[in-house]
Amino acid sequence: MYLFFFFVLIYICVFGALCAYIAGEKGRSSVSWLLLGALLGIIAIIALAALPPLDDEAEARRREELRSQEGTAWWARFTLLAGVIAVMLMVVGPLGYRAGLLDVPGAVLLAPGMAAALAAISFLFALVGIFLTLRHGLTAERMPVLVGGGLSLAIVINMAMQFSAASAVPPIHDITTAPEDPPLFVAVVDLRGAEDNPLEYDAENLTDPTRSAYPFVQPIVTELAPAEAYAKALALVEDFGWDIAAASEADGLIEATDTTLMYGFKDDVAVRVRAEGAGSRIDLRSVSRVGQSDLGANATRIKAFIDRF
Repeated sequence: MYLFFFFVLIYICVFGALCAYIAGEKGRSSVSWLLLGALLGIIAIIALAALPPLDDEAEARRREELRSQEGTAWWARFTLLAGVIAVMLMVVGPLGYRAGLLDVPGAVLLAPGMAAALAAISFLFALVGIFLTLRHGLTAERMPVLVGGGLSLAIVINMAMQFSAASAVPPIHDITTAPEDPPLFVAVVDLRGAEDNPLEYDAENLTDPTRSAYPFVQPIVTELAPAEAYAKALALVEDFGWDIAAASEADGLIEATDTTLMYGFKDDVAVRVRAEGAGSRIDLRSVSRVGQSDLGANATRIKAFIDRF
């Protein structure tokens, strides 16, 4: 899905910009052919190539019409408005989910997807708008085009980074340092909803992807006695600001919940301390309550704990 969406954006930008440039060279409306190129692709390119260029007199009249029009051109206003709306859509996802107005697909896929599509169109208009303002000496359109284009470019870059991150990690959300014997959740079970991801660890489908994508997710083996290791682990959990659901030194188990900053997603964490030889072994498990892919968040959380310990 990510590759398809990225391909559509590239398609719109390439054919739209190419048609707009050829149309400008032929003295025709760059904005109109921008839209036709984005919609029709190669068909618009062929049709435009078959059209003769306007004569010098007709092109001069069109340039004069552009310079003499009252107010800001509609395409410049659209570029700015589309860029602003795209930014608002990016904000709607996290706020909508936190307010309970959007579910996970709506907050993570629909709203950002709409923002990215609108931003791509706005950025395409901005490219053509910059060309028109420079070629025809239009001053009123420069600021809306630059601001709208800048906002849209920031969103397109952000979404490209998100797509890259999603494609670089396996679509899993349950990570542990002990796939053969993962820490079990007890107190956290009552905090989870019926529609949340299950807590049963699927070793058959998770072990190999976890080890392949996150080789650094390994148990902590320390010379500290179990009581000392437990105290240090508990202090770290508190330092990270995780909400502790239960902590039992006798069981060597700490259960906590970490809430993500932007969307407010809740990921449950278990820290287990056991005696091993003269020291201790600490295993961790981090599970997302919602979503199929965690984009590497759970493994990053475990790595941060290991590094700090």
